[in-house]
Amino acid sequence: MASAAAQDGAGRGLSACLIEDNPPFSRLAAEPAGIDVEAAQLIAQKLGRTLRIVWVQVPARGGFGKALKESIQSGKCDVFAGIPAGTEMAGELRQRQLAGTRPYLGVGYLLVSAPGSRPAGMADARRARR
Repeated sequence: MASAAAQDGAGRGLSACLIEDNPPFSRLAAEPAGIDVEAAQLIAQKLGRTLRIVWVQVPARGGFGKALKESIQSGKCDVFAGIPAGTEMAGELRQRQLAGTRPYLGVGYLLVSAPGSRPAGMADARRARR
């Protein structure tokens, strides 16, 4: 999603807020740096700007709303990559007067079991400790 700061002229850098240590999407001091880092690099390249990454933590209390307030809404970055898609997040963005793009990545999860055993259902997985 883009702030008003991202709309002004080229020739300056593009600052992108990315979630700190969120593999495989973003990783501090690691190669490859992650999917969101690569997406931000491509956007900056397409705009003819240099990329500056601003690492953001999503707090347990306040979640993405607090992360958005303390980063993109406070002017620390022009874009925030890696926001989850969904109606709840879309409402949060509207409330904060931020605009989001279509998702650039879809993620799914698969429950796997050992050969010959019956896979547990999601209800069992939610109750499991590990």
